[in-house]
Amino acid sequence: MCKILHEKILPAKEKKEWREEDLEQAVQITLKKDNTNFESLIKNLENNPDLYEFVFNLIMNGAEFLFNLDNPIILSGKIYGILKEEKGKVKIDNRLYAQRIYNYMASKLETSGHVTFDHKKYIIELKIWRGEAYHREGIRQLCRYLDLQNLTPGYLLIYDLRKESGQTGKSESIETEGKKIFAAWV
Repeated sequence: MCKILHEKILPAKEKKEWREEDLEQAVQITLKKDNTNFESLIKNLENNPDLYEFVFNLIMNGAEFLFNLDNPIILSGKIYGILKEEKGKVKIDNRLYAQRIYNYMASKLETSGHVTFDHKKYIIELKIWRGEAYHREGIRQLCRYLDLQNLTPGYLLIYDLRKESGQTGKSESIETEGKKIFAAWV
């Protein structure tokens, strides 16, 4: 990050001093770059489903766990450099890892797909809540996909990461563009 600050951010500034926003910009640049450290981080999560689920609950669901190295999942996370102990609780080792893992897991949640059950196709769109405009775009995207599949009903599962939104458990039926969409918040 110091190298990014020195070579990319400070040369563009009139005053050659670091500021908090410069550090944030360096963080964003770092998060967007590929490197073996981040590749190894993701590979270790993908190759260990129990660790992936544990970290998912920690980052995406805000779960808290007591730090105990006798737990093989926590031990694996510590060995891989993903987890650490902070005030007796399990935490992600550093801010960059936490953000990179969050971005990765969030991108995996956002996908369209279909399920076939009893010879019938069901279209399901998974989205993260990012505001009303993004929600409307997700509905339009699902309608386009339903058109491609020549189907009328569709399902929208919204993963709401806001702690106090009050939306978790909410569901609604949406009729738009000749489609019937069932939306549910989790």
